[in-house]
Amino acid sequence: MKLILAVFICIFTLSNIYAKTLSELVAKIASSTPTMEYVFWVVNNEESKNVPFLSKNSKDGFRVWHFTPDKSWQSIHNASAVDGFPEAGKVFESVSVNNAEEIISFTNIVNAPEDEDVGNKAKTLENKEFKIGWYFWINDKDPFLFKALESGKIRIWYFTPEKKWQPVHNAGAVHGFPKAEETLGDISFDASSGVLTIGKALADNEDTKEDDTKEDDTKEDDTKEDDTKEDKPESPQGITLSSSAIKEGGFLDDKYTSNSPPLSWVVDDDVQKKNTIKSYAISLEDLNIKKYHWNMINIPSNITSISNGPITKYKNIDNDFGLSSYLGPFPPSGETHTYEFSIYGFSSSTISGVEDYQYAIYKSSIKVKYTGK
Repeated sequence: MKLILAVFICIFTLSNIYAKTLSELVAKIASSTPTMEYVFWVVNNEESKNVPFLSKNSKDGFRVWHFTPDKSWQSIHNASAVDGFPEAGKVFESVSVNNAEEIISFTNIVNAPEDEDVGNKAKTLENKEFKIGWYFWINDKDPFLFKALESGKIRIWYFTPEKKWQPVHNAGAVHGFPKAEETLGDISFDASSGVLTIGKALADNEDTKEDDTKEDDTKEDDTKEDDTKEDKPESPQGITLSSSAIKEGGFLDDKYTSNSPPLSWVVDDDVQKKNTIKSYAISLEDLNIKKYHWNMINIPSNITSISNGPITKYKNIDNDFGLSSYLGPFPPSGETHTYEFSIYGFSSSTISGVEDYQYAIYKSSIKVKYTGK
């Protein structure tokens, strides 16, 4: 069956070989009611190592793929050969989705895959259920992804021919694209029917164009401010981050591209006596492109170390790639990027997001390097 190949590999072979502008993308999905064709979720428990999966329900049952680190689709269950991976048979006894509760469930494995990698990924799903995080649909050969936030707001991305996520609506900057403001009005999703209702484009996207200009101006101003601040410490001394697995200026081991490394931190005696730290947050940022790969917040003040990941006992919030979990480095092949692990100390017991990092009263970091494979 050639459908998946047509969708995910040859999707742009004719009139779609050029990247779409934001205005074109907004116009394409404005005032429409697409029905979701695929569900997308990330397994992030100890067995899974933060593996992203995609599934579609077709006439012959559910099909399941793994979205690999190199952004290819690896067939896991009942799916044809695609992106160089062989066909996958019916591995699970059954796969089902509870639309109302947005849960996908797997029963036991009845046909163990011969391929060890596929088998290991199948085992992470066996007899488990997972919360669906994203929905994927195709509009006239153009693929889109959306996620509903706890606040009720919806973020939308476009999957480009270069296999990058281009923000379309209410989504932060990612993969070299600028962030997208609220470009569409009155967006709602009915999980039971799988229908996304999208309103009209806001002022033919003129608001977004203005915001893009303002954003560029802001970036220039921020750069000037940052240049001024370079002679000052990022935050007062008083906390020191360390790790048994990473060294300042060294290269990150490949095993930490799927799981976070162990980290620990020491608080100075005088800071401990003041009892000013009420919570911690940890981040991983690609300094070359200024994107966060990991944001774990509201860590209790009595904690001074974490083991190697995945870590689920503390709150993981969305990174700049739309995942609420650790995402290891993946720079372009041959490129070496610098990454910064940071620990932040706060005078409050809770923060809401990365915008609050600026209010840290203490911060310590370790910079490492990683070269794309």
